[in-house]
Amino acid sequence: PFVPAVAFILLLAVIAVYGKFRLNEYHHEISEAEPSIHVVSIQPNIPLFDFMGDESIRLQPIMQLSQQAMKKFPDGGLFVLPEIPYNPDCDDELYRDHLPALAKKSGKEFLVQCDKTLGKVCPQYFNSVKIISPVSDSDQRYDKMILFPFGEYVPGSAKFPFLNQIFPNQGYNYTAGREFTVFDLGKNIK
Repeated sequence: PFVPAVAFILLLAVIAVYGKFRLNEYHHEISEAEPSIHVVSIQPNIPLFDFMGDESIRLQPIMQLSQQAMKKFPDGGLFVLPEIPYNPDCDDELYRDHLPALAKKSGKEFLVQCDKTLGKVCPQYFNSVKIISPVSDSDQRYDKMILFPFGEYVPGSAKFPFLNQIFPNQGYNYTAGREFTVFDLGKNIK
């Protein structure tokens, strides 16, 4: 009984050492293969009722958290605001004026969630993300292609508009995006 237990322990030790060797080899290959970027996620916790109608109240915590994140993570290359407790338009003051100024000042890029409206007569709403770059004013945007039923759209409502009255308050009834987007983050990172 003693010999099989020792053999088993030796086998586990050999597997662990080999695994450690292979992982180190893999990480070395990855670090030399392509440039990488450090991503920092910023998630504000702002109750909805705190900023209704007051622009400065909703901008202040987002800007403060963004500045704190840049100080805490100076090597961060991309700062992500995945969700904000309201649906700002892609051309909102936050994205048009405030974050671009912060991006230019810091040299950091931001990936932000926003809504994009296209068309005036029959508007289409897109659940989007966009890049705010420190060096470019280009409008790099991705429109979400796979939407969440009853959260982002009412299934069948395009053919049967009365469904929107049966299921009220289902957001904007977003339109699905039509193509993938590869964001250019500069420094040969896409």
